[in-house]
Amino acid sequence: MDFIQKTLLSFCLCICVVNRASTQDNSNSTLESFYQVILTTSEEARAEKLMLDYMFAMRATNDSLFEIHIKKFIKLVDKCSTPQQCTGLHLLIGKLYRDRERFEQMMVYFNKSKEIAQKHRLKREEGKYYLELGEFYRTKYQYNEALLNYLKAQEIFKKHGTKLLLAYAINNISSQHYGDGNYDKAIKGFRQLIALEKNLSEPRLIINSWNTLGLIDRNKGLYDKALRNYDKALKLAVGTKDSAWIGIMNGNIGTVYDLKGDYAEAERRYLIDQRLSYRQKEWGSLTNVMSALGDMYLKQGQYIKAQNMYDSTLRLCEKRDLYEIKERVYRGLSVVFQKAEKFEQANQYLQLYIEVRDSILRRQTQNKLEKVEMTYRFREQRNEIERLQNKNDLQNAWNVIITLVVSIVAIIALVLYRNNRIKQKNNEALKEKQEEITIQRDAIEKKSQILESRNQQVQSSIRAAFVIQNALLPQQQKLDRLLKNYFIFYRPRDVVSGDFYWVQQAKNTVYIGVLDCTGHGVPGAFMSLIANTLLDKVLREKHKVVPADILFQLHLEIRKALRVPDARDNFGLDMGLIAMKPHEQDRYHVQFAGAKLSLYYILPETNPEVYETANDRLSIGGNYNRPVEFTNYEFTFPKGSLLYLSTDGIADQNNKSRKSFTSDKLKNWLLEHYTFALDEQCQKLNEMMDAYMRDTEQRDDMLLIGIQLI
Repeated sequence: MDFIQKTLLSFCLCICVVNRASTQDNSNSTLESFYQVILTTSEEARAEKLMLDYMFAMRATNDSLFEIHIKKFIKLVDKCSTPQQCTGLHLLIGKLYRDRERFEQMMVYFNKSKEIAQKHRLKREEGKYYLELGEFYRTKYQYNEALLNYLKAQEIFKKHGTKLLLAYAINNISSQHYGDGNYDKAIKGFRQLIALEKNLSEPRLIINSWNTLGLIDRNKGLYDKALRNYDKALKLAVGTKDSAWIGIMNGNIGTVYDLKGDYAEAERRYLIDQRLSYRQKEWGSLTNVMSALGDMYLKQGQYIKAQNMYDSTLRLCEKRDLYEIKERVYRGLSVVFQKAEKFEQANQYLQLYIEVRDSILRRQTQNKLEKVEMTYRFREQRNEIERLQNKNDLQNAWNVIITLVVSIVAIIALVLYRNNRIKQKNNEALKEKQEEITIQRDAIEKKSQILESRNQQVQSSIRAAFVIQNALLPQQQKLDRLLKNYFIFYRPRDVVSGDFYWVQQAKNTVYIGVLDCTGHGVPGAFMSLIANTLLDKVLREKHKVVPADILFQLHLEIRKALRVPDARDNFGLDMGLIAMKPHEQDRYHVQFAGAKLSLYYILPETNPEVYETANDRLSIGGNYNRPVEFTNYEFTFPKGSLLYLSTDGIADQNNKSRKSFTSDKLKNWLLEHYTFALDEQCQKLNEMMDAYMRDTEQRDDMLLIGIQLI
């Protein structure tokens, strides 16, 4: 389970320069009361506190009420008794405009705050300006600008700020490095922050530091070290009675124990997090930990407990309108019902999982586009603010000149001169704008050409991969010689495929295999190249001749080749393998082993039927907590028998009503058409799949091989 989202939520509570909570209602009378008390207060410290309360009360007002009181707030600038108070008040006004996304006014007051601070050499107040500006850039996804301002604030606070202000700057910088994946710099920064612990009045900064160090260690797979860091954060949270962080840390600790396989301790930690999340009504955190419990029960094979936990999580998601966590729940329920051999329900939840996953991916893509658009708008707004500021400065200069002129003639001359200058500037600005538009147009055209060129390169690379993959498939002359009467139905979803077939001969035994590699398209194709090479190696160099032994040796070779002996992710393939050789007159000795793929066969008898040989529910190259062993089946088939090997692409294909074809329908189809010649069977299978897939897309690679023993 990933508790980073919860961690970042708590981190956001830490980064604010002023961490307060206003319990005032936001009515006009309450705001007016604040304003009147501030006007009559002579004590500076009390006035500053009231101004902060006034600001927090204004944040939740409607627009009309905000406009009334922001004007009154601005009038309080005249009440400032010191430059330090004045620069702080300008910063507060800027933050109010920032909350309303009125960035032009925000920058005006932020800049006034900086000007006053620099004029009176108030370094600490200047550092606060950079800290707030960095926070603004972070919310606008301008991470480089944000980091630059955080660093400026840090340098100032090292010499002129309090330990707490320095801690905020270090925290923001380190968190930015962590978000960028720059772990070394993040670790260095958080350790600097921990060293300041005795001088800080904000324990959440230290809790967050230990927790983030734990997250980094967990991401690196250093579980014991991560637990030590999490434990330090938890002890500090318990000492300060911080329920939110106590829940977060128990959840994170539970995740590590889950990864280590200590499910009893993981369950205890998860249940603590579940109880605290429910008590504080943190529904997102609650559904996260409940789904983690479901996943853990599923890994342990406690399918009833897993289903109950998933069902409870799903009900809470529906009640609280939580969408993203449904992806994890549907995936878990699909596996639960698959283990219970309730395949229809398993398929229903699998479809729901795919729908939610695709919806989330579309939403993430849309968010990325919105971030790009927001970045563009922000840059335009910033340029506009700078332009307006320059325009205001120019206007002020003219006003000063005009006030010094007392002569009517001089005034007229200056006015004429001013108008002429404005006209010239407008013409120059128009010309510059036209040139800028031309440059931007050329840049866009150039980028378009670059993208088109790269697209052509990618397509060319894929075509080359197609040629390479086809070259590795058995040639028709070899197939005709070894299989004699056969057909191959092969329909990749993309240009290149994750499904492929393999045919070899060792002595008088012919081996026929169909393989379904992880993924499809380019990833699947790469996997097929690896598998094809390793299969030849297993047969020629390892001298494995029994199908079950070949599958097991291929399992070892793939894990060795991919260098993932301890990985939790499964990079592998499903495979069905036949070994056949003449046995007696009119008979063949056939052996079969299957990794998630079955053998279908039809015997030449009076009342024929399609027989299915069971497969082992193991993927080759997969990671399992039990010994991997494949079953070898042996048969003696008469001539005329029909053997079929297929990947799951045909059975899993849906029609426009989103109904899968299923393996049962495939077996019925084979029984209805087994009397046709094999090449006719292949043609009719193509026609049937075209009709079934009308108005929908192919979802996976398809491969089926039919062989008649002659």
